[in-house]
Amino acid sequence: EAETDAHLWAETYDRNLEDIFAIQSEVAERIARSLRSTLTPAERSRIESRPTESVEAYQWFLKGRQLMAKRTSESIRRAIEAFDRAVGSDPRFALAWAHRAEAFALLPFYTGRDLVDSVAEARRSARRALEIDPDLGEPHAALGLAARNLWEWDEAERELRRALELAPGYVTARHWYGLILNDRGRYHEAIVELEGALELDPLSLPLHMALGATHYRAGRYHEAERVFRRTLEFEPHAAALYFNLAGLLLLLERYDEAIEAMEAGARFDPEKVPPALVEEVRLGYEAGGATGFWEAYLEGHRTRPDLTGRGDEMALALTRLGRLDEAMEIAERAFDEREPHAYWIVQDPRYAPLRSHPRYPALRERLGLG
Repeated sequence: EAETDAHLWAETYDRNLEDIFAIQSEVAERIARSLRSTLTPAERSRIESRPTESVEAYQWFLKGRQLMAKRTSESIRRAIEAFDRAVGSDPRFALAWAHRAEAFALLPFYTGRDLVDSVAEARRSARRALEIDPDLGEPHAALGLAARNLWEWDEAERELRRALELAPGYVTARHWYGLILNDRGRYHEAIVELEGALELDPLSLPLHMALGATHYRAGRYHEAERVFRRTLEFEPHAAALYFNLAGLLLLLERYDEAIEAMEAGARFDPEKVPPALVEEVRLGYEAGGATGFWEAYLEGHRTRPDLTGRGDEMALALTRLGRLDEAMEIAERAFDEREPHAYWIVQDPRYAPLRSHPRYPALRERLGLG
């Protein structure tokens, strides 16, 4: 049975810092062998090659990856800073450029950074990585995520497939490829892909969130909740996980539990969901039940123009309140402005009442998912 990244790092953590590159090669080779019985000479050469000769650059690279995995507003920003330090120490460190690209592709989903600008920066970094090393798989994964952000589904799938051809053991590429399958309604394929990735990295927070989200999209709500709650057992400070769980609980109209999850998430990422907003919706629910909750949710987002995903969240509140014409107006504006989470309006089951609106088919067509 293949050993995981986590086990391999645990076994070798006490080696001298100068051996860090040997550790990286060992991890990569064992993962590659778990996916294939034999390695080609070219694959072995790539695994054994050093990504950089600078220990300082590699330290910053590892720090950036660690921060990326936390999935909070602050951690994504700090990850970019770490990758900047890595390429500053070694401008030809292709992997650092590739992961910098990934961070910029993720940035607008956690902060108020403009999506189109972030995608442009992600693509610049990924292409710089490919200029240095044309056979590297990781930049193609970043380009795939960037294309997904712009709803360029065919391009996204093509780039992610290329990433997996070049780097079959790269778990992040399998993660994002699973998301593309999810986006396209190929839920069984997505679950198989994500579960396969989890065999390689069983403690990956992003993978567990993606698996739970896929069950959610597929209408397997009990299984989605099981994945989210199981993951919280080993990631109790994961803000994004609490927000995902809250969304599921709201769909199931379990408001007390949803508010508890929102409160926990807000403690760990107050920039994304301010604690004051959660308090407002809690008071609204106590005073007026579900209607009070959604009225407070709507007002809380209306009065906070800098919140990430503000448009789709306002559209959600209006949808749940039955104010579908207003919800559609805001949804169309979110699409016009390319808000990062606008595609949720078509994909998220909580927006189901909006599907009866006469302008909904045109909105779905704009997303390009058929």
